[in-house]
Order: sequence, then C-alpha cells, then structure tokens
Amino acid sequence: MAVANESSTVKLLAAVGVTVLWTAVWSVSLLGLHTARKRYQKRPYPHPRLLSPSTAPEEIPGVTIIRPLLGLDPNLFYNLQTTLALEYPSDKLEIIFAVQDPSDPALGVVDLLLNERVGGDPSGPKRWEHVDVKVIVNPEVVGTNPKINNLVKPFDEAKFEILWVVDATVSMTSSMLARSVEALITPPKSTNIASARGKLSAERDGLLSTGVPVEHTAEYSGVGIVHHLPNAWVPNTTGKGTFGSRLEACYLNGVHGRMYLAINATGLESCVVGKSNMYRKSTIAALSGPSGADEPKGLKAFSPYLPEDNLIAHGIMHQLKLSHAMTPDLAMDCLGPMSLTQYIARRVRWIRVRKKMVFGATLIEPLTESIALGIVASWAANYLFGIRPLWFFVMHESAWTWMDIMVVAALRGEYMKGQELVDWLLVWAAREALALPVWLKAMLGGDQVVWRSNTYKILKNGEAVKVQQ
Repeated sequence: MAVANESSTVKLLAAVGVTVLWTAVWSVSLLGLHTARKRYQKRPYPHPRLLSPSTAPEEIPGVTIIRPLLGLDPNLFYNLQTTLALEYPSDKLEIIFAVQDPSDPALGVVDLLLNERVGGDPSGPKRWEHVDVKVIVNPEVVGTNPKINNLVKPFDEAKFEILWVVDATVSMTSSMLARSVEALITPPKSTNIASARGKLSAERDGLLSTGVPVEHTAEYSGVGIVHHLPNAWVPNTTGKGTFGSRLEACYLNGVHGRMYLAINATGLESCVVGKSNMYRKSTIAALSGPSGADEPKGLKAFSPYLPEDNLIAHGIMHQLKLSHAMTPDLAMDCLGPMSLTQYIARRVRWIRVRKKMVFGATLIEPLTESIALGIVASWAANYLFGIRPLWFFVMHESAWTWMDIMVVAALRGEYMKGQELVDWLLVWAAREALALPVWLKAMLGGDQVVWRSNTYKILKNGEAVKVQQ
C-alpha cells in the first residue's frame, strides 16, 4: 500500500512538473512571437534621426564596418555591395574587408566590387570611390578561432571607436547602420539624461574613451552591444542539395528566432549570434575571457573559443554591466547548398558546444521542442485532467505549427501561401522529427566537432583544441 502511494505521489509530482514546464515553454515561445510581431511586422521602418537634415555633424559618431571574409560565401558580391550602399556620412564611415590568405578568392570579389563603374560604363567613374574602403590581409594566428584571427588587425587599425562586425553571408538595408548606431548611443527612456552626463557609473568608469564625446560612450547610453536577429533565406538559384539549407532556415527562422527574441525581450540573460554585432573598441578592450584574469584582455582573450560571439556578449552584460539592444532590422543571412548530413553536423556541433557551456540547459533542450514536449505533456494532461493523450498531442502540435507560421510571417512581412506554405510545412515537420535524434547524437557521440573542414575537441566553456588528423 505504501509503495503504491509513493508511486502515485511520484507520478503526481512528475505530471505537475511537466505541466509547469509545458506552460513555461509556451509562455516563452508566445513572448517570442509577440516580440516578432511588435518589432518586425510594421513596415517600412522609421527613418533614423541621425540621417535627418537637422542633425548636426558632431552628433553623428564615426563607424568602422569590418567584414571578415573566407572563401566564396553565397551571394557574396551583393552582400558586400550592400555595405557600400549604406546611408551614412562618408566622412564618418570606414569599411574594412579582411582576409587571412593573400590567395583567398574573396579578394577577387572585393576587387570586382571596388572597380564597379557607374552605369556599367567601363570608362565611367568608379561607383564607390567616395567610400573609405580598406582591404587587410593578415595571416597572423592568435588562437583557435579563425574569425578572431581575422579580426585582430582590423580591430587595431580601425579608424573609429564604434565597430560593426558583419559576417560575409549577411546583407543589409541602407538605413540599418544609422538605426543601429542610434540604438547604441541612445539611453533607455527611463534614464535621467542629466545624471548620465554628470555621473558616470563607477562600474563602467574604465570604459570611457579618450577623445569620444560623452554622448557617444557606453557610460552615457548604458548599451554595450547592438545585434540583429539572423533571418535565413535560400536563393531559388541554389538548385539541388538545398534540403539541409531549408532545414537550417526553418530552424533559424522558427524555434531559434522565437527563443532568441524571447530571451532578449526579458533582458535577463545574454543571447547573441555573431552574424551582425555592433559595439565599441573600448568595450571589447575591457573584457576578460571566460577563464579569468590569466588571459589577455580584449579580443584575443576569446581566440581559444568557438562561440566567441555569445561569450563576448555575455561578458558585456555580466562583466561590464552593459545592456544589449536590438533594432527592427534583420541580418539577412543567405544560405548556400547544404545537404541533410551537413545540416545534422552543424546542429550537432553547436549542441556539443552548448553541452560544455550550459550542461543543465542543454540536457532539457529536447523538452523545448514540440514533439518531445507534446508527448510528455499529453501524458500529464491525461493523468491530471483525464484528457485523451492523442487529442491533446494533436492540438499541441497544431498550435505549435500555427505559432511558427506566425513568426515567419512577422519576420517576412507577409504570409506564406499556396505551394510555398506546403513546402515549408514539409520541411518544418522534418526538422521537428529530427530534433531529438540530432540531440541524442550530439550528447552521446563525444566532444569532437567539425568546423570549416577542421576537427576540434570541445573543452569547458566552449574552448576548442584542434585535433591533429
């Protein structure tokens, strides 16, 4: 009798716990959907104040845009072209294209772009000669992370205090830069401006950059980084071998987008992807790496780690006590051909990295996916309320599908229809079905990952050690 009572108690507690978890996951997911609709659905976006004719030149801070390049990424010419076409005063803008190998084919694309002529006339003036562009080739290796290696010299040589690092696969709209700068230098509405001018926080005192107006500093705005939600797309011209690409796009624009927006909406924890990040030189210089004071400060401190973007953003929030900001702009991320095997390898890689960084959260990750959560919640609903499990599961999956359709519509600015919607639903179902097997492969298959044709062993905090082949 006692054993039966204990069993009933355990089942009751388990059912209540699952119900609480189900409610929490749905609450966070709906917060992500609400944020997507509120931030991205209203278009066109407001014109930036910095681009207004009434804005004095001294109110506009200078910006250095750094585009680290490696090989021929998809849509590369257009992606880089959008950087040159940004609306911003030319004397306040510097663009750096960075590579490590002097024979990198990306240099050919850069050369083609910089020699583009107005109207396509070979004898006409260069289209972008008014833009301050620098090409840096630097083979220096400071650590495991190739992106950090490629950024070290551009960081040192950047003309301006504000840096905007944008991946090669990302394109941008013309007013995106100005909106992002506004978000970086504008204090929250609750901030007492007079107090911010006169009393810089003691915690941030070391961040003040000599020669930079107070109104443009992190101490004044309290904002340490501006980042943009990646929005993946697959060109119609990609052709065969795009199933993995479409799975990746479905993941990034669905569950990843929802959770990314929800976490950032709360402001309780850092959640940043490095596709498009804006910050200040002095902010990065003040950071220590995850391992502590033994490492050098600044960018080089993050060179041993694969997830440098998230670790830098985490340090900005927790070391420097600076907030994160987002704008109603998307980092339009072009995905090239990707097979199913490549998609699985990519997801396995980042789950294994997260496993070493936040093991507890990674352990329950399947329960944030629709199928695993729906199965255990169906059991709990039956146990607690007598609801038929199959009925509950169908309703749960239907609502989850609707939610992801709404998220995609908010990010796109329009609803999917007809064959496009049917194709998306098939890919969505495949991704949901793969979520648990991919997680199991990542958790049980060791600590090694493949990244850009190299094999690495993942250590604590996301540190990576290259494995000799």
